Amino acid sequence: MKWKSSKQLKNEIPKGKKHLESLLDMNITVFVAPNNSIDKRAISVIEDLQMDYSGIIGVMDRKINLKYIHNFIRRWGFRAIKKAQYPGVMNYGKHKELNAYTVDNYERLIYEYHICKEKNVPFVIYTHYWQLNTDERAKILIEQIYNYVIKDGAEIVPLSECLK
Repeated sequence: MKWKSSKQLKNEIPKGKKHLESLLDMNITVFVAPNNSIDKRAISVIEDLQMDYSGIIGVMDRKINLKYIHNFIRRWGFRAIKKAQYPGVMNYGKHKELNAYTVDNYERLIYEYHICKEKNVPFVIYTHYWQLNTDERAKILIEQIYNYVIKDGAEIVPLSECLK
């Protein structure tokens, strides 16, 4: 996403959204950037489409305003204290964002799951289909995490439900 021009983003994101909505026969309300790489130009387009965002959230990749500063302090303050990503939905005014946790370490994922559970906020894991098709370790890990959270009473819901 970051290497594309504003013109490309303004053309391709709405076109992709419309295509997915047609294929899936449903309204698409959440954007996840390819490779989780996004910047303020693409965020502006998803705001225009009244969509929210989920994925890995970087630094200085949003329009700087009071909501951004507030969320920035919450995110990085939490990370410094708890050694974990900020749990929960962040409101940026024109869109909401939700971190997604990477499939790489069972103990860390269980730790972050319990933080989310304690705060009664969504716990979202991200992966790519190709990763699960090619990386046996990731496939086993995601199965272990799903089994753990389901046994613990977690409800599996569509990502769009997490941002309501």
